[in-house]
This record gives sequence, C-alpha cells and structure tokens, in this order.
Amino acid sequence: MHQRLFLPALVEDPLSFFLNLLPAIKPRQPSEGSSWFVLWPIMCTILHELDHLFRHRLSPPLSHPGRQFLT
Repeated sequence: MHQRLFLPALVEDPLSFFLNLLPAIKPRQPSEGSSWFVLWPIMCTILHELDHLFRHRLSPPLSHPGRQFLT
C-alpha cells in the first residue's frame, strides 16, 4: 500500500495519513489540489479492494475510481 500511495514505510497508516490531509474547502487554485488527481483514485481502489476482502466476495475492478469527486 505504501508503494501505491508513494509513501515511505515509516508512515504507519497510509490511508489515515492521506484522509487527514483532505482539504476542508475547495482549493482556490487548481495547482493546490493537483496531487489529489493522482492519489484519490488510488485510495478509492485500495478501499474498494479492502471492502471486498473483508466481505469475502469477489467484485469487478472499478473502472474510474473516484472520478465523481475530482470534477
């Protein structure tokens, strides 16, 4: 998970780390939120995979993870 989110192994809980960095308001400039265009789909895919692992069922992969939140 650390490699997929481009984090060092020193970060204990990478998902919580990034969720705590979510902005409370919409960024004023597009450059302020540009990293989320890469990280958010990765996080959605990881959460989707974890959800289905814990529910013990297979599901199709997400086609466009997190797209609706990035527009």
